[in-house]
Amino acid sequence: PRYTLYIFAVVLVSTAVANTWYVGTLFQSGTVNKMWPVKLLRLTVASTVTIYFSSVFKWLMIPMDCLVSDATEPFSSYIHGPGAPCTPFGMPEVLITAPSLLLA
Repeated sequence: PRYTLYIFAVVLVSTAVANTWYVGTLFQSGTVNKMWPVKLLRLTVASTVTIYFSSVFKWLMIPMDCLVSDATEPFSSYIHGPGAPCTPFGMPEVLITAPSLLLA
């Protein structure tokens, strides 16, 4: 269940970033024939920044929770099996940790 929230946060923030880039290129070219990208940008940014900001930030940090707290099972245990040490910057965990740091 925790990693479902992580995936939701990554999709939400990635959508906002990609749509920001797309709307920026539309405005730069001077041809805005469709308004749905602008409305989607407004919805994703408004929901991410105002409603979900602290939750999304916390969800993006799920792969690195084990560095701060021992209360949660580390992400490494899902890859290497139960009892694995907390290594969010080891391989292959860094493939999940790096995008989290970039999006946060």
